[in-house]
Amino acid sequence: MSNIATDDLLDIKEVCAFFGGTKPLYPSTIWRGGGVRFPKPVNIGPNTVRWLRSECEAALQKLIEQRGSPQKHGAPKPALPEKRSRGRPHRRASSELQT
Repeated sequence: MSNIATDDLLDIKEVCAFFGGTKPLYPSTIWRGGGVRFPKPVNIGPNTVRWLRSECEAALQKLIEQRGSPQKHGAPKPALPEKRSRGRPHRRASSELQT
């Protein structure tokens, strides 16, 4: 754990810029990936959250290290099995049934 007294607190706008660089990410991207790709926010008051800079830096380093390895959402999909028909079997016309 880092020294909290010297750790900067970032708001959502700063976190979006931190991970997005010159083209900041949308806040919804940060919220969707919270705790998985991006660090979880710290509640500092009612309706107020911040992110620790040290946790953002660690998350960015982890993303950099993982960029060469396949991930769940980046892995190729397995081949689908042969398509089977759905529903009832095809009914023959009444003229085909009479002989």
